[in-house]
Amino acid sequence: MSKAKKVQACGWFIAWWIGVVSHHLTFAATHLVQKNNFFDKNQSSILRIGIVAWAKCTKRVIQKHWTIGREIAIGPVVEWHPLNGIALQTGLFYSHNSFYTVDFSLDHKKQSNPDIFTFSRGCIEVLSKALSNPYQGYTVHLAFDNIQFHAISIPLFLRLYPEKSRRWICYGGPRLICMLPVIKKRQYCPVHVDTFIIKDILYDSLIEYRDLANEGYLTFDFIREIAQKGLSKLHSSIFKINPNSAAPQPISNQQFNWDLVWNFGIEFRGRSGLVIGINGLGFILGYHFVK
Repeated sequence: MSKAKKVQACGWFIAWWIGVVSHHLTFAATHLVQKNNFFDKNQSSILRIGIVAWAKCTKRVIQKHWTIGREIAIGPVVEWHPLNGIALQTGLFYSHNSFYTVDFSLDHKKQSNPDIFTFSRGCIEVLSKALSNPYQGYTVHLAFDNIQFHAISIPLFLRLYPEKSRRWICYGGPRLICMLPVIKKRQYCPVHVDTFIIKDILYDSLIEYRDLANEGYLTFDFIREIAQKGLSKLHSSIFKINPNSAAPQPISNQQFNWDLVWNFGIEFRGRSGLVIGINGLGFILGYHFVK
């Protein structure tokens, strides 16, 4: 074969090779783009294992009454990721909870409601009816309650990866919570108004004032002493500060309490596996061991 034909054959072979490689790369790129579609099968690890922690503020119903407070939770998670854009996540979380509510009762009848606005309207209506009868005695108790408990929860979250990098995640779903038996309660600023006691205090002060006036010993110092004594008794009867209220008191230690809540949030997963995001009104920090 002549040298010219060898060069020509070599040129044709190089051109053919470039064409084949170019076609293969184009097909591979198209193939990869198709495999990254939302509903395509995930080509990476289907199972992901990690650990997640969050701290958030939330509202919860405890013993048929509204509460508002914070939840701090941590635990392992397992995510089943069969499709590029869809995954399911579950796990086991331990959490410490501290919630606040208002304790209100009239004539020892406690007002409770799962909704805070309905509870407020109910208290105003009950108190208005009581004040409309000025000649009838009644008792009013008002205090801020702090309820603390430990819990174990199992989530089942649907997770969506909407954009191409699959690093932004939108998720939501139910979480089954088991509150451990010991639930501790502490009261702050208790106010207890008993109109019968107030009437007795005022009556005793008037009797003392009348007796001193009849004996001729009524002076400004005695009037001030009677007023201070009466105000001190009124303060003691209204603000009954229990010295044991400084420590939480157990209010339930016999049974587990179950609750079902819904969680929604957004996360961002970095290349290293670090996860940050929000869970309702809270902050999430986590790490995926299997990326």
